[in-house]
Amino acid sequence: MANTTMLNATEIAGSVGLILAILVEVGTLLGNGALLIVVLRTPGLQDALYLVHLCVVDLLAAASIMPLGLLAAPPPGLGRVRLGPAPCRAVRFLSAALLPACTLGGLQISQTSGGQLQ
Repeated sequence: MANTTMLNATEIAGSVGLILAILVEVGTLLGNGALLIVVLRTPGLQDALYLVHLCVVDLLAAASIMPLGLLAAPPPGLGRVRLGPAPCRAVRFLSAALLPACTLGGLQISQTSGGQLQ
């Protein structure tokens, strides 16, 4: 008798979830990278510091937080990777630093370029 292994529904769902998560990761990196290049090369958009700031923050999050999140909590059926204390602290620090950076950077840019908030 031949030894056959069949994928169960949980493994298939986990594989599809992992593929979708990787596509989102790649799309985030490529999309923000392309937008950053367009903003920096277009003469009329070079003053759009808010867009540059958002692109840089999103690129940093996509390069650091998203991959560690996939390692720590992969889609169901693919198992788990035990992260040590240092990567967990790094994820918490990067989340705490990058998420408010978007809002606070935008606030600073709007105050310096527009005078006062409307």
